[in-house]
Amino acid sequence: MHEFLSLLLGVQRATVTLATHTLVGESMIWAKRGRIIVRGRAKLGAAKG
Repeated sequence: MHEFLSLLLGVQRATVTLATHTLVGESMIWAKRGRIIVRGRAKLGAAKG
């Protein structure tokens, strides 16, 4: 999943991994084995800047 997202966004895979871990830590998303589920849509929307 990280590889696909990095190609889609044009960033390094490590950047996607770091962002994913941050969002999971903030309970905004749930990520496991090729799946990403948005848990806190309002919180995620507010964080986008």
